[in-house]
Amino acid sequence: TPKDPQGKIRAIAKINPHPFAVVGDTQVDIAAARASGIPSITLTWGLQSRQILSQKNPSLLVSNAKGLHAIIDQIIRARDIS
Repeated sequence: TPKDPQGKIRAIAKINPHPFAVVGDTQVDIAAARASGIPSITLTWGLQSRQILSQKNPSLLVSNAKGLHAIIDQIIRARDIS
C-alpha cells in the first residue's frame, strides 16, 4: 500500500469525474488506465510481482481483497463528501 493511501484516494476521487477505476494485475492494465486518463488500482496477488508493478507507478497498489474493498469504499465516500 502507498505511504499516504488516504491522500491518494482523495486525489483520485477529485480528479476522476468517472465513478470507476481500472482494477488489474499487470503492467498492461496500468498502461491502459494511464492512456485512458483513469486511475489504476493494481493487485499484487496476480500475474506479476509487486516489484514489477510498482515500477510502472500505478495510482494504488493493493495487497489483498480486504484492502481493495476498503479503497473502493473510501473512494465512494470521498466522492459523496466532495
